[in-house]
Amino acid sequence: MTITQRQIANALQVSEMTVSRCVHLLGCDNRPLAKFDAWQVFMFAELQATGFQQHVIKDLLAEFRQEALFVFGNPDARAWVIFVSRGEQEFRTSATSAPHLAALLDLFPACLSVPLHSLGDRAHQRLQALKTRKANAA
Repeated sequence: MTITQRQIANALQVSEMTVSRCVHLLGCDNRPLAKFDAWQVFMFAELQATGFQQHVIKDLLAEFRQEALFVFGNPDARAWVIFVSRGEQEFRTSATSAPHLAALLDLFPACLSVPLHSLGDRAHQRLQALKTRKANAA
């Protein structure tokens, strides 16, 4: 099933240009959109809705691509991105299990964690709704 930028724009209720920019930032603008590409655009929108800026989202999805693929490929998977700031030192890391997350939160209690799996679930729901609308229209 081919998904177009126009269909994604309609699903997100944004302009086609907005989706085009997002697709370009994600690096999937020179080929037909695959299911994962569409899911990434929906993830991009979910991260943007939580307050992240576009350049940060682009970097996050590139840096944590394996975690995103893990969440995309397995609906039961859990993954978090952890933002740590200790004085002059700032870094990001990930956790792919609750015990790993708990250990990181114990070590860095003032860190920010973003549940990729929750955002991924919402992106999957949007993708499924788009596919359903597309099937009903056919």
